Amino acid sequence: MATVEETLADVERPAARDDIDEQMAEASLQAAYPAWTIWCLHGIWYATGPCHLIACGCRRTLHAPRGEGLRDLLAAQRSGGEETT
Repeated sequence: MATVEETLADVERPAARDDIDEQMAEASLQAAYPAWTIWCLHGIWYATGPCHLIACGCRRTLHAPRGEGLRDLLAAQRSGGEETT
C-alpha cells in the first residue's frame, strides 16, 4: 500500500509536467511573435500586442483556450486578418 507522501507525489507529478509543457509553449509563441506579450492564466492563453490597423497605436489583447488557438489568432493578425475571440 502506498504512503500518503507517495500518493501525493503521484498526483503532483502531472501538474509539474504540464507546467513545463506550458512554459515551452509560451517560449515558442514568444519566439514566433516577439512583438506580443504572451501568458497563460488558469488555462486561458493571452497575447497583448500591436493593433493591426495602420497608425492606430493602440494595443489589443487576444485570448484562446489553448496555445494552438492563440497561435492561429496571432497568425491571422500577422496576415492582416481581424479574426479574434
